[in-house]
Amino acid sequence: MVDLAKIRKKKAEGRRQKAEVVVPSEQPADAARSTQDAGPVSQDSALSTQPSPDSAKLERFMAEEVDAEAIDEKGEYDYSLFDGFNKLGAWGMKIPKEYGGLGFSSTNYNRAIGFVAT
Repeated sequence: MVDLAKIRKKKAEGRRQKAEVVVPSEQPADAARSTQDAGPVSQDSALSTQPSPDSAKLERFMAEEVDAEAIDEKGEYDYSLFDGFNKLGAWGMKIPKEYGGLGFSSTNYNRAIGFVAT
C-alpha cells in the first residue's frame, strides 16, 4: 500500500532543502564536485535503460492477458484486467519503492506505457 503521508513528508523535506541551497558562487572551490565523482548510476535511477523485472512482468501480462482487438470491437475494457494490474502493482509504477510503489525509472515507465498503449 502506498503511504501518502511519507510521500508528503518527503516532498516537504525536499522543498526545505531547495530553500537552503547555496548559490554556486558562494561555494568554496573544493566543495564543487564533478559528475565523475558521483559514482555508479543505480538500476532505479532515471538514467537507467535496463528493463526492470517488474517491467518484464507487465509486458508478459499484457501479451498473455490483454486482447486488444476484443477491446476495440467491444469499445470497453474487460475489468478483470484491473485485478491483474492491481496484483502487479502497476498503479504505483512511478512511486518510489520505499513508499510501496514499483520505483520505475522514466525509461521503464515509458516502456510500460508503450506496452499498455499497443
